[in-house]
Parts: sequence; structure tokens; C-alpha cells
Amino acid sequence: NVLHFLKMKEDIETAFELKRRSKAHTSPHLRDETKVLLRLYQDEELHCFRSGRSIGHAAVNRFDRGYQRLKDGKMAEYLERSKEYADVVEEMEILRNGGPRNIQSA
Repeated sequence: NVLHFLKMKEDIETAFELKRRSKAHTSPHLRDETKVLLRLYQDEELHCFRSGRSIGHAAVNRFDRGYQRLKDGKMAEYLERSKEYADVVEEMEILRNGGPRNIQSA
């Protein structure tokens, strides 16, 4: 029975062309191309910042935009919602316990 399962495993690997992954490095014929590409990157100083060179997008300053939204009323809105939530929780405590929660007795 065990031999049958081993044979079945081999049959599946063969049928689907499954092969163990090699731990070897890339093919030697690609090494020269990689060296040429790395030399080109170095010559063009691709890894360095150069004004006027862009990869097609500009980062949005989300921090300043968020800070402005807070100033425009989002902070006040958040504080008001939080206060309303705290008031509801306090009312629930009063209804459940017959009075506000006493922190010292906890």
C-alpha cells in the first residue's frame, strides 16, 4: 500500500510537470545582462535624486491635508461625538446600577 502511494505521488508530479525548485542561482547567461544593466544604472545615477526626473507621480502630503481637516471642524465633530457617547454610557450605567458608576468602589 505504501509503495502504491509513493508511485501515485510520482505519477502526479510527472502528469503536472511538478519539479522540485532548484536552490541554484540564475542562469550564467543572464549574469552578463545583469552586469550591463547595473552599469547603466550606475552611469545614469538612477539611484540618486535628480531634480526634474520623475517616475510619473507626485506624493500627496496627507499630513497637511489631515491637519487642515482637523482645523476645519473634524476635531470638534470628533469631540462632540465622543462626549455624546460618554453621556449615553453614563445614562446606561445609571439605569443599570441605579446611579453613576463609583470608581472608588470598583
